[in-house]
Amino acid sequence: MGVKFNRQYEEIIEELTDALMDIAGCHEFFEMEEEQWISLKNKERRDCLRTLSDDLFYGLGTESFIELGDSLITWHRQNHTITVSYPVKTTVTIGLI
Repeated sequence: MGVKFNRQYEEIIEELTDALMDIAGCHEFFEMEEEQWISLKNKERRDCLRTLSDDLFYGLGTESFIELGDSLITWHRQNHTITVSYPVKTTVTIGLI
């Protein structure tokens, strides 16, 4: 069962990518040291996270939540949303419909 959505896929992925940009430790997913991650240009980091957003979107179809860095990405089936919960920042909610 996949994540059901009614909005433009590209819009959802862009919002998810924006939310991932604020996750501390996301570079660990790419098996990069923090120094390597920081040395990338902003566009390069965004491109990496854009690809990860696609993977997370489809991963949430089989798992209700995925941990990334210091944060938690959760698909709320009933609310038709994905949330990115940070430990010290306001949660980001992405609407799917």
